Amino acid sequence: MKPVHSLLPVLVLLAACGAGGPGPRAAADAPNGRQCFNVRTVSDFSSAGRDAINVRAGGNRYYRLDILGVCPNIDFSFRLALRSRSGSSWVCDPTDAEVIVRGPTGLERCPVVAMRPLTPPEVEAIRHPASRRH
Repeated sequence: MKPVHSLLPVLVLLAACGAGGPGPRAAADAPNGRQCFNVRTVSDFSSAGRDAINVRAGGNRYYRLDILGVCPNIDFSFRLALRSRSGSSWVCDPTDAEVIVRGPTGLERCPVVAMRPLTPPEVEAIRHPASRRH
């Protein structure tokens, strides 16, 4: 996984978008059973091809975020920003999130269309890729 380093202009945007919202919970279950996380707690990410990323939110909560179509530079990027479009810094629904990466012609905005928590075996595969095993 790669640390999330927001691009400076996007960092300002994230701060403005995340000004409100609930208290400092890292991740929580919404009343209707949905899984939620705060974009401010995302610390790592890894690409899962050109149409998805895995993010680590809070302590050890991992999510797969599927992107609408293809986000061409997401699998080559060492930096990205995750922006909440919900009016707070919380993401409880795929439409609440947008991934932003720098491309050759500027910032690419990639809407999220699906979101799910990763299973323990999926998390283990991310944390300990086969290429590092002895």
